[in-house]
Order: sequence, then structure tokens, then C-alpha cells
Amino acid sequence: MEWAAKKTNSLTSSSERTWKANLLVPVEDPRELMGTFDFLRDITYPKGSVKLLGLAGNTDKENLLSQLPSISEGFQEEGVFSSWTIIDTAEFEENLVVGMEALTGSFFRPSILFLRLPENRDRDEEIREIIRKASMYRMGVLLFSKHPQAGLGRQNLINLWIENRGLDWDISMELGNMDLALLIAYKLKSNWKASLSFMTFAPTAIQAQAAENFLQSLAELARIPNVKMQVLRENPIKSSKLPFASLHIFSLDPNPDLDLARHLMEKAGSSCIFALDSGEENALALLEHHHHHH
Repeated sequence: MEWAAKKTNSLTSSSERTWKANLLVPVEDPRELMGTFDFLRDITYPKGSVKLLGLAGNTDKENLLSQLPSISEGFQEEGVFSSWTIIDTAEFEENLVVGMEALTGSFFRPSILFLRLPENRDRDEEIREIIRKASMYRMGVLLFSKHPQAGLGRQNLINLWIENRGLDWDISMELGNMDLALLIAYKLKSNWKASLSFMTFAPTAIQAQAAENFLQSLAELARIPNVKMQVLRENPIKSSKLPFASLHIFSLDPNPDLDLARHLMEKAGSSCIFALDSGEENALALLEHHHHHH
């Protein structure tokens, strides 16, 4: 196999990987932002950035003006580049699209939009529209579904879910919509010093064997040490309960079913993050070539 050859000529693997997350984080309620502060830092540290986009349409602008600068400074103190700005139009979606447009040309162009999945459905259509727009601007999306009770638990176990690939468990450099999910999993694993499991499901024995090989190859290609593998026989969407983790990472459909996302979080009993690639990330290339940077 091709990756076996690649693997042998690089015995000196460095712990420093080149990928960094540059996030665009819309903020209406600074308290909610404080509730995800540590998580945002853990996704972006050490070389990433957090661009706070205050949306003053439905909220108290004074409150945003008084809080955002100090929260932004807080990220800087934690070693994460951060800046903030406030946009004034009325609608959440309009606001955000204006923000994305304004930033497309900027030097520190955020490459990933970080959204919170609300517990109720009032904004689902809006959020889906924003996700579609983000794709147009070549931005990845992280949709965070924070479990109201469990939060991020002990931050010691991450499950990365890989969709069932039918009969196509052949590993190639083209992973499909999985790059951002893999990069985030790696980043959190190292910043949390957590253990990471690659999870998938395969309904038949033949598929299960192929799936197992795929997960194994993926861990080797991405050079992620000590990954645990689990091939379940049941689709996570259909099962009554997911294997426990502090955080579950799923791929996000470009046209997502947000009720399904909430439903998965309930089954998991813990927080979930759904990742949609921008098309610009290449996890295997990034995770593979880090050893040349010494």
C-alpha cells in the first residue's frame, strides 16, 4: 500500500502540526460566549485566531461594546490572536452575511464559521441559510451543540464519527467531507490530552472488516498516535444510545437536518460538534507533512 512507503521514510515525527483554526464567532449574548470561551481557545491554540463578530440587531449594543473588548483581550492573554467588531443591521442572518462578505478580502480572513445550535427551532431556516452561504464564501462551518447539563464533561474522551462508506472503504487522499472534523479531533486531542476514538458503523461482516482497515489506515496516514477504533453494527442515527464521550464530532451535511443534530446530542448525552469542510482543508496533507517543518 502506498501509505506504508510514506510512513517509513519519516520516523522523526514532530508534535507541531501546521494546521491552525481561524474562527469567525458571531456573538449576540456575551454570557454565551463566555460559556464557550475555553472551548474556542482549545480549538484555536496556539497559532489560530478568534474573530468576534458582535451582532447588535436583537441585543443590547452597549452590553456588546462593554464586553467584547475584554473577552477578545482574554483570548490574546491565552495565546490566541483575537479581534472584535460590531455589526448593526437588524437580522441575524443578514448581519452575519454582511460580516462574512466584509471579511472575505481581509488579511486575517477567518476560514471557519463557529455557530451554536440553539435548543429551539426558531432559527433553523436562518441557520441553514447561513451554512449554505458560508460554503459560497469558502468557509468551513463548526456547528456546536452544547449539552445543557453535561457541557464538555471531563474533556478526556473524543469520539470522531466517520460515515458509513458503503462498499467504498478505500482510503485515498480525497476523504470527502471529513477533513475539518479530523483536524478538530486532532487539535482537541492534543490540547485536552484526551483519548480519541474513530467510530463508524458497518452493517455486514465484510463491510466491518473493510471499515476497520480504513480506520487503521486513516490513523496511520494522519499520524495520530494511540487512536482507538470502534466499528459498530448499528447506524448511530438509529441506535438508542451512543457510546460515551466528552465530545462527539460528526461531519455536517451542507444542507443539514438540525433536528437530527439535536437528536444525536440527546442520544449521546453529551455535547456534539458538526464540521463542514470549506474545501480548502486537506487533513492528510497537513497532518502528514508536519515533519518537514523542522
